[in-house]
Amino acid sequence: MLTGIVILGGNKLAHPAISHITKLGYHTIVVDQYINKDLRKICCETIQENFFDSKKLILALQNKSFKAIIPLNDFAVLSAAIAIDYFELIGYSIEAAKNVSQKFRLKNCWINSNIKTPYSITITKQNYKLEIQKWNIYPCILKPSFAGGGSRDVLYCENSNELTLKHQYIYNKYKNIVIEEFISGSEHSAEVLVSNGKIQIISISDKFNYVFSKTVVQDLQFPGNIGITKIDALKNIFFNACKSLGIKYGAAHFEFIINENDKIYLLEVGGRPGGGLNFFPISFISFGIDYPKLLIKVLLKQNLCFDDFSFKTNLYWHFFNVYDGVLNEVYGLNEVLSHEDVVKADIFVKIGEYRNGDLKNDMQRTGYVLFKYDDNQDLTQKINYFNRLIKFEVL
Repeated sequence: MLTGIVILGGNKLAHPAISHITKLGYHTIVVDQYINKDLRKICCETIQENFFDSKKLILALQNKSFKAIIPLNDFAVLSAAIAIDYFELIGYSIEAAKNVSQKFRLKNCWINSNIKTPYSITITKQNYKLEIQKWNIYPCILKPSFAGGGSRDVLYCENSNELTLKHQYIYNKYKNIVIEEFISGSEHSAEVLVSNGKIQIISISDKFNYVFSKTVVQDLQFPGNIGITKIDALKNIFFNACKSLGIKYGAAHFEFIINENDKIYLLEVGGRPGGGLNFFPISFISFGIDYPKLLIKVLLKQNLCFDDFSFKTNLYWHFFNVYDGVLNEVYGLNEVLSHEDVVKADIFVKIGEYRNGDLKNDMQRTGYVLFKYDDNQDLTQKINYFNRLIKFEVL
């Protein structure tokens, strides 16, 4: 009988990882509120349920046979930990899941362990007026204490007027809101695997935002030319960060900044593998590491030997430009997909969807291409080539 692996989250970007885990010989059980025929083709079993509700999740899994639970988005992290505790499995403890899911707890853990992180305060609906008046560090970032990732309602504020106006925009959406100092520097992400408290860095990227945004990423480079130079320092920082949060087993997706004085500041950590293609196939192609396979070994408490970090292939994850108007047609995707160095490409937007040339969060991006490249000159040529191929016809 195949070993059952429960996967919480089945969006389209997660399909390559889910398919890979199935091909590794596991009985994949995917839980998601939205199930479609494409998802059913790549896994062994589906359960249509809202995994954000831990009671419903546990009830849905009662009569299933499985040995591990893998959350694939932020909404699933705490529910996964509660289910892991209930079924006596290996993974995040409930305490660790709360620490990574609630930003004020996350910050307190890091500050108490002397880990560099931008200064921030958490405001409530009761004290927001006084706290906003007292805040005097600009520019700053305004964001929910928990919003599920994807840069949802993460807002850049230049001054007190912007802070007041943008707070009014998200005031009624969230119980707690964080104001955080804005650190200028290069942005990065890293995938980290934790086994019995020991860590393995799986991948590191350099991130580049859209030119009109301080919060929405357009490009990710694997390995990051800047981030990779900090590998030794990052090993120590990630170890201390995971220890402070109580993470002993599982995956962690770190976001960090290297400031203008070459100092590393941790921004956030997700208690799960990085979104979509980060889990698979990016780590597999760029760094030669089978991230899903190793994570499952950790969760099954099998013998695991961590290797030295290295990279194999240059990869670039580019999100296409944004159109202005109502989408009538998209041209060029088949031509992009036919390129020999393209790993994957897709268009997210549907015919009839409106965009105003701006983006509020990651979910509003139009589509992407993931491709291999040789050097910086080759990279620039390919980005320009793919951008010329993809054309959004608007009304």
